[in-house]
Amino acid sequence: MKVRMVEVREGEFLGPIDWLFDFDSVKWGDGHGGANPVVVDHAVSVLREVCVGDMIQGSYGDEPRRVLAVGMYDGWPHWKPFPSVLVETWSGSEWYGFTYLRSIVEKASSR
Repeated sequence: MKVRMVEVREGEFLGPIDWLFDFDSVKWGDGHGGANPVVVDHAVSVLREVCVGDMIQGSYGDEPRRVLAVGMYDGWPHWKPFPSVLVETWSGSEWYGFTYLRSIVEKASSR
């Protein structure tokens, strides 16, 4: 008999944004759901500019939040590598997919 152990790591920061990610796959289309294509395109443009320490406005209309990390994250709800931002919240921090991004309120470099 053989016994084999496999380590599977899910819900982790995987490193910088993979700009080869198929951002169009997130857009809604014929026969499948997704995000509004206009929202996706705008969020990608914000993602290209956002840096750790920036204050961002998200899509939920809440107060601006400080960015703690930017990169690929494979946790909930996608469970596969997805461009994301880690933001400061009242309970600590939380990962959001890039479509959460609406605008940069204040750049860290301007403080």
